[in-house]
Amino acid sequence: MSSHSHSHSGCGSGHCPCKSNNNNNNKTEFETPYELTDELKKDIIELVNSSPIMLFIKGDYNNPKCKWSRRLMHLILDYKLAKFSYFNILNDTHIRQGLKDIYQYKTYPQIYIHGQLLGGYDDLLKVLQQEQEQEQQQEEEEGKALMIGKEYYGSISPTIRIRLYINQPNWVILLPNIEIKNEIIDLLKQYNIEKYNIYDCSNEELTLGVTLLNPNQHPFTQPQLYIDREYYPQQQELSFQQFIIHVIQEEEKKKNID
Repeated sequence: MSSHSHSHSGCGSGHCPCKSNNNNNNKTEFETPYELTDELKKDIIELVNSSPIMLFIKGDYNNPKCKWSRRLMHLILDYKLAKFSYFNILNDTHIRQGLKDIYQYKTYPQIYIHGQLLGGYDDLLKVLQQEQEQEQQQEEEEGKALMIGKEYYGSISPTIRIRLYINQPNWVILLPNIEIKNEIIDLLKQYNIEKYNIYDCSNEELTLGVTLLNPNQHPFTQPQLYIDREYYPQQQELSFQQFIIHVIQEEEKKKNID
């Protein structure tokens, strides 16, 4: 698996165990008594939010030190979760205790998704199994819809029709009205975006389909952008045209870093 995982060292935060005296037989006890200070709380919250999926485990990624951390690593591999980071809580007792006190979850491993506590191994397994079942059901629905053929789009539910639109590689743009379509096409051409699909979703049925698939964006009054099936939420302070330019620039930065 091509994984982006890495272990945060915790050094430099003011409570790293590696600051302890070298003459104490490498003990990992606190150099100072544990106290949930504002500084420690800030460091822990930043650590929790440092990756889309943040794991706090006993041991390292390749050498877990408890049964449940080991099972969690196998689960990560089985489901090919790429964008995650981990922290070995055995390396820093302040963070180990601080997490328990802040989030009121007393066991390890602990799993955080976009800064929110999910729980432990069983909780992640349940979520992944549910997502897998939903994906299988969606694939079955889309397969049936594709067999009908494009000429019968009118008989397909609006939700499935929108799924067919966005479940494509490259750029997909859903428009609540058609007025800016030519302007967007000119903008994509200007920035050498050659592979894209733009769909007019202005009729009531398709507007409903978009809303059902993405209820957080209700009402569907602003264009929506998907790149390789991933939804890109528009920044409110930008027009959609400005937002497209911003996304293109960010994608270029990623390519340069890679």
